[in-house]
Amino acid sequence: RASLLPAEPSAEMSATDAASTVDWAPVQELLARHNRFLLTTHLNPEPDAIGSEVALAEMLRASGKDVAIWNTSATPRNCAFLDPEGAIRSWTGEDSGLAAWADLVVILDVNAWSNLGEVGGVIRATQRPRLLIDHHRGGDPDIAETRVADVSAAATGVLVYELARASGAAITPRIADALLAALCVDTGSFRFGNTDPRVLRIAADLVARARSPPRSTRGSSRTSRGRGSGSFRSRAPRCAARRTAASRG
Repeated sequence: RASLLPAEPSAEMSATDAASTVDWAPVQELLARHNRFLLTTHLNPEPDAIGSEVALAEMLRASGKDVAIWNTSATPRNCAFLDPEGAIRSWTGEDSGLAAWADLVVILDVNAWSNLGEVGGVIRATQRPRLLIDHHRGGDPDIAETRVADVSAAATGVLVYELARASGAAITPRIADALLAALCVDTGSFRFGNTDPRVLRIAADLVARARSPPRSTRGSSRTSRGRGSGSFRSRAPRCAARRTAASRG
């Protein structure tokens, strides 16, 4: 089992380089060896969970991989703008066959089997290789053979961003929207104590890459509450407002 823990940045590192605290090479090699990916996250997901899944899925598809996202809980309404096609599947009471289809499972933003629900039980029984990308303490040691566990990261979205940069992946507007939602919510709109230079530098880069608010959201607050297509800048504050103290970190 490989545990890719963060290293202390050296004094010679630039401000941008100092944000990269994980050795991503083993993860890049693991991703390159597989072609069918199943992504999943914790029960009752919030924007860090959904945003990290959507961003990583987009990155993998851009490199020619087949990707499915399957969670135990349905995507909450405040995260629906991250998956406008409704491609994320949820537990329906039976095995979807996705765990057997995949040749690598990626578990995001959760490190305990009990927090994965029924989908976690199927994944555990199927015994496909597993990769964990998470920023929480503790967890089950057997949840994945390869673990990226960086508790210094403000959000799992930070780690997905750093994987993208280390891999040379294009950060498209959709990926930027998804990761901005992740960062915004897990930092309480950049008000919580985990708001550090690392996450602010990443957020600045993502803001420059994100989609502009669609025309329908530019007029008034009443218009921006409509059901039209959205972007991070119009929807993420609402996501942050719904974040509870229990889901912080």
